[in-house]
Amino acid sequence: MIEFLVENPRFGVLAIFTLIWVAVCLAIRWFILRSALPMVRERELHGLTFREVGPISPEQYEVFFNGHEIGYVRYRYGYLTAEFPANGGWCIFEKALATQSGQMTDLERGKWLPVIARRFRNCLKEEKR
Repeated sequence: MIEFLVENPRFGVLAIFTLIWVAVCLAIRWFILRSALPMVRERELHGLTFREVGPISPEQYEVFFNGHEIGYVRYRYGYLTAEFPANGGWCIFEKALATQSGQMTDLERGKWLPVIARRFRNCLKEEKR
């Protein structure tokens, strides 16, 4: 096989290009699957606990820090919001997502819940000042 690749340089370049392309595709696939978050009853993100309140239509989470509720996350009909503090507080995140249903996809959940968790952490830091 190696002699064939050496005799015809075109096939050698094609084989190297194919191996590189396969490696890049596998790396991209690994990154996408790693960031997907399936829906679970309770999840820890950045030291905060996201507890599922409503699984579908709307998908809702209460957010806790050290056992105290600090926020509320809601996804309904393609619109994701997060409020801090939970009871009628101010909105710290608003985003219209591509999925127009009562539940986020695993990839959307994996992309946006960590962002929301970081915003809650920033709000907690500012509140301590």
